[in-house]
Amino acid sequence: MKTSSSYRAAARAILSGRVLRPAVAVLLMLVVNSVAQLPLQAGQTVANNVSSTLGLLLMLTGLALTILIIPITYGFDNAMLSLVRNNDCDPLEEMKNYIVRDYQRSLVALFLMSVRVLFASIITLGIWGIILQMAYMMTPFLLRDYPELTPREALRLSKEMMDGHKWDLFCLWLSFIGWIFLIILTFGLAIFYVLPYMSTAVAAFYEDLKAESIVEEGI
Repeated sequence: MKTSSSYRAAARAILSGRVLRPAVAVLLMLVVNSVAQLPLQAGQTVANNVSSTLGLLLMLTGLALTILIIPITYGFDNAMLSLVRNNDCDPLEEMKNYIVRDYQRSLVALFLMSVRVLFASIITLGIWGIILQMAYMMTPFLLRDYPELTPREALRLSKEMMDGHKWDLFCLWLSFIGWIFLIILTFGLAIFYVLPYMSTAVAAFYEDLKAESIVEEGI
């Protein structure tokens, strides 16, 4: 595997002159997530001031919406992978195509992943949750590249691929810490560049990991 700086450099080169469409994709994700959160926020207010039953119903509706929109992150991650593979592709079109193509599989896989990571985080005070998050990080890309995989198989294969490489991915994540602070300092505005930047770097990481896994394990 390459160094973190190499993956960041590759991501910058890929995004050079192409930041607008990925930024629009980030905006779309933020808007959809905000809309899904509205029933949750309204439910809390209603439960405190009007009716606990109605408030609970609204919060359950918000929770259901939050789960149903999980595949939007799947589409975004694979739009960035498409950019890694073809700089001339349209990230928004790629995002839409993969959400539509793999909606059910990505919903189940990412929901299972979220539940497992959350449970692991609760019982180990976050430590095992972070490790498990890294182990499952390649799942969206595997679902895209191997349509025959079930959600559980994609999760398992991601864990196998990441065996011995979780530290590499952690170092890549850690190398973006300055960019995370930039998001805070710009009151969130920098996220429109930083999120595509990070996701593209991880997609480039996946490409190398996949090539290595194919050679060593015959995936």
